[in-house]
Amino acid sequence: MTQIALITGASQGIGRSLSFHLAQKGYYIIAAARSKDKLDTLLDEIHSNGGKGSSMALDVSSSESIYQFKREIEVIGVPSLIINNAGIEDGYLLK
Repeated sequence: MTQIALITGASQGIGRSLSFHLAQKGYYIIAAARSKDKLDTLLDEIHSNGGKGSSMALDVSSSESIYQFKREIEVIGVPSLIINNAGIEDGYLLK
């Protein structure tokens, strides 16, 4: 059974590196961030190196975005690993 890793803030920096690394280790990656274009580039790289995964837009400062993300995750399956790497700038609270 393939393990699922959910990584927020996956479009750049540490989240991007962890997504790629875990995909190489055999995890199915659920990459989440605000920038869908950057996520799609990441997933293209993961897929071209034999990894598997999907990308989903997620804005952790928006409760609507979080609920939509939750519904999409339920279709894929329960993650065995969650890396909560997304940040919120000072002054941006859930709306």
